[in-house]
Amino acid sequence: MSASFLSDIEARRSVYTLAGTSAVPNDKILEIVRTAVKHCPTAFNTQSSRAIVLVGNEHLKAWDFVLEGLWKLVSEEEWPQREKGMLAFRQAYGTVLLFEDTSVVPRLEMKTPAFAKDWDTVRPCLDQAHGMLAFAIWTAFSKEGLGCNLQHPLLSGPAKQEWGLPESWELMAQLVFGDKTAPPFPKHFK
Repeated sequence: MSASFLSDIEARRSVYTLAGTSAVPNDKILEIVRTAVKHCPTAFNTQSSRAIVLVGNEHLKAWDFVLEGLWKLVSEEEWPQREKGMLAFRQAYGTVLLFEDTSVVPRLEMKTPAFAKDWDTVRPCLDQAHGMLAFAIWTAFSKEGLGCNLQHPLLSGPAKQEWGLPESWELMAQLVFGDKTAPPFPKHFK
């Protein structure tokens, strides 16, 4: 039984050549994300993980925000290469925005006051919850045949405004997905 799970872990890869299509129906994509958010562990069962699935125009809008924000951050020399990468993510089918809800910290303080008062102790708990959620969704998408790659927060402010998200939601990553147009790059181990 564990052999198939370990095979799924091995098969989960970063795929950067993604089509704007998905052989997996949207309702199945949503089911995977909802199940992962509900069942992935969180410290002291705070249930701090949040996710939003963007497809179609909402996905395109997210990457337009990224391009707009990135333009302000990188040099003119860097821009062509950065823009090319962001446009590749934009042409994918969808993006899962992965958040951790920092409003759980007061609840954590009530459950475990001594532990929760130190942000340096709490912060890794949120990071660990995020890592497990990203891994679970990515592995499940991979098992369904989707290609994915994980990008790190590039649109936190605009996302909160555009989709009316609470200030307490901290964007942790963006999981880009779609049908694969080429196999992943070879994997090397050290």
